[in-house]
Amino acid sequence: MEDLTELLQKWDVDVAKIVLDEIEYRTTLLEKLQSKVLSTLTDEVQELQPLFRRGLWIFGPEYETIEYTANQGMIR
Repeated sequence: MEDLTELLQKWDVDVAKIVLDEIEYRTTLLEKLQSKVLSTLTDEVQELQPLFRRGLWIFGPEYETIEYTANQGMIR
């Protein structure tokens, strides 16, 4: 309970939910990427590219800006 009290002194519930939701989203995305990368049956363009498009942050925080977008010009 002390940890929760300390957390809520730094963040309100709304901010904590935003952060925890983002952590959950990123963890789920990493799990999906791992399973797709390890499978020899994965279609790179149709299955991996969409995941990378949603996960440019994987390559570093500088890729989370509007200046970077995933390659969407590839032909399927």
